[in-house]
Amino acid sequence: MTGPKINYIAKVGENKGWRLLGDEPQMQWKALERYIAENWGKDKAGMKAILGCLVKLDACLMQISRIREFYDKFIQSASDNATKNKGKEFLFVLNGQEAIADFESLLLHGRAALDRLTWLVSEKYNSKTQSYRSLEKILNNFAHKDQKAKNILEFVNISNSWVLGLLATVGNDESFRDFVAHKIASIEKRVTCFQIHVMTDGKCILLDCVLDRFPVFKSSTEAVKFLSYLVLNSLATIVEQKVYSIDKYDSLWENKAVVFADFVLDEPENSPLGKNHLRVVSDMNPDNFVLRTRNVRPDIFNHSIKLL
Repeated sequence: MTGPKINYIAKVGENKGWRLLGDEPQMQWKALERYIAENWGKDKAGMKAILGCLVKLDACLMQISRIREFYDKFIQSASDNATKNKGKEFLFVLNGQEAIADFESLLLHGRAALDRLTWLVSEKYNSKTQSYRSLEKILNNFAHKDQKAKNILEFVNISNSWVLGLLATVGNDESFRDFVAHKIASIEKRVTCFQIHVMTDGKCILLDCVLDRFPVFKSSTEAVKFLSYLVLNSLATIVEQKVYSIDKYDSLWENKAVVFADFVLDEPENSPLGKNHLRVVSDMNPDNFVLRTRNVRPDIFNHSIKLL
């Protein structure tokens, strides 16, 4: 007598970067997953640790993909309004709380990805810690005699040009991630809202939302690059697979938003308005908003995009 026949269907996700990473990082990701599968039976704990780092990175990229979806819908909404008001100049502004919430999640997942990687790497050098701020020192202690430590240290140093200040501390100063995680909502530090200046010819200037000194769209595209570069290359180094240069990790999301503060003229806030000026909504509350007009460099108009 035989028992009942049972069929199994197992589906493997194919995100591999949520349409944000190019071919080389996707191939690297798949190679790491193959390595995990092939060595699972020999070293389950070790393979789980590597997989954990990939899962943390995947969570970061998922949040960025959600922010990108907001970006696309934002532009589409402005385009729809421009069609209804063809030939008119107007300012289209969104509070964008959902995108800001996703950005906060990116900060938390981003730091978690760094800490998980630190736990994995530091364990290999008998200095087990989950604090990313300690990783550089640990690697420095071994870089002179261990090529893997030297290589990972290079990835850390390159990535820190972006990581420090946003996800990790600089000296004694809190990172923005720490500030948001423990003290405030990031919206309390909003400097500029999500907005699109639509001009009479149908062209527009898309302005990024800035929280403290960090633009949401720009920081998100940079997170794709630096977090993926650091995590994937570090893991590839540990298991002796191919690594890639930083330029291979550029985000496939072509962000057209500009940061308003980059173009504002350095002058007293109440200076007379010149030929080139823009209105900007700097903050919003449930029933009102703060509107300011500032003189800007004319090259900001070189960043206009066509809506109609």
